Amino acid sequence: MRISGKPLGLLVSALALLLAAGLALAPAATAAPASQEMMRPAWHTLPLADARTGQSFTLADFAGKTVYVEPMATWCTNCRQQMSAIRDHVRGQIDPRQVVFVGLSVETNLAPDALAAYVNAQGFDWTFAVMSQEMLQALAGQFGRTVTNPPAVPHFLILPDGSTTDLSTGFQSADALLAKLDEASMMHPMGAQPMTDPSMSSDSMPDKPMSDPSMGNNQMPGGAMPDKPMDQMPRP
Repeated sequence: MRISGKPLGLLVSALALLLAAGLALAPAATAAPASQEMMRPAWHTLPLADARTGQSFTLADFAGKTVYVEPMATWCTNCRQQMSAIRDHVRGQIDPRQVVFVGLSVETNLAPDALAAYVNAQGFDWTFAVMSQEMLQALAGQFGRTVTNPPAVPHFLILPDGSTTDLSTGFQSADALLAKLDEASMMHPMGAQPMTDPSMSSDSMPDKPMSDPSMGNNQMPGGAMPDKPMDQMPRP
């Protein structure tokens, strides 16, 4: 059957339009991560000053890491108990390349030097800053007034993708905190890292037998393993 010139021309034009539409949609797919990053709340970019060094920073500066944030006060004994647990039982078991800790004083009129003196005396060696009124109000708007009450031990996580967990309150054991941080590290761009001694290398780990179903070299579709070695399988 012959096709006349006019219908053929219409068909070619339609194919060209479809191809152009596909190319136009392609950049939108690659731009998705950037749009997700723009969903950060505005308070992530509010300026803070390191109480020890005076260096300016924002919570958004830690993008790609898990950030443990604890609103606290120098007079709060519950805060001191929680941060002591972090100092003694948590900090040594996490990868500082993936997890950072930030303490934010709700005492907006506190001098940074006074905060630095307090945390140095307690041996809390992570980042601390005095919140501005703007930051305090923004956190209250996000989490409610409980976030401004240090004795409730409020704390939350900022995940590597910029999303924020719900507010948690009350003293958390070291095991509970490590479990939260371990779960959050699954979102790290480099993948989860085991919370073990960093001096352990792959060379020092025992080899897994090839029969272990977690090994993928001989794994069949659906996760099943062959009952016999491939060289013993019946030939047709």
